[in-house]
Amino acid sequence: MDFCPKLAAMAVDYNIKLSDKQLQELTCFYDLLYARIHNWSADIMAGTMIDCLSCYDPNTFPVGCRVIDIASGPGFPGIPLKILWPDIKLCMLDASEGRLSFRQEVVERLNLADVTNLHCRVEDAAILPEHHGQYQLSMSRGLSYSLQRLVELGLQFVETGGHYIEFEVERRHEMEGVAEKVAAVGGELVKVKEQDLEGRIFVYAKKVREMPLTSVTAE
Repeated sequence: MDFCPKLAAMAVDYNIKLSDKQLQELTCFYDLLYARIHNWSADIMAGTMIDCLSCYDPNTFPVGCRVIDIASGPGFPGIPLKILWPDIKLCMLDASEGRLSFRQEVVERLNLADVTNLHCRVEDAAILPEHHGQYQLSMSRGLSYSLQRLVELGLQFVETGGHYIEFEVERRHEMEGVAEKVAAVGGELVKVKEQDLEGRIFVYAKKVREMPLTSVTAE
């Protein structure tokens, strides 16, 4: 099955409403990805798109909210979310300059408004005045730190009362005591949502107090 009908069918299965225009834009994004990475099949990429869109929660995505996608890579989950909710103001952060140029190509091809690309290390960006505490929502799908450090980093970017969403698969073993881990870095666990697709767990944390960023190294 080609990408577009596969994505449309999966969207129905996961109760995600996509217009014809959104399906066309997501298909264009897939075509640009496939032109660079030929071994990403339609099935894999349709699942990835649905995974990105499944994090949406109206309580954490206020209309017109300022969102930062941390370690965005080729644009996941930021670009699919921007296509589905074009009112968000999106910043995509990644340390790879090559990925930045690809994301910018996608933004220009799809004529996406209110999107910026930031080439910077996450730890450095988190303490920059123009990014620290400047967003209502942060999220990460592509970092490999421990769960607690991921939440710590994510909360650095949002204002008090803002939210961080962590896409979890590899750190399922760290879910024990997750509320205490979130609290230790200035947050409050809002909810944990499980989904069968990719064995995903979404961790939603709210920033309740400002805390300094500790030294963070990959683990």
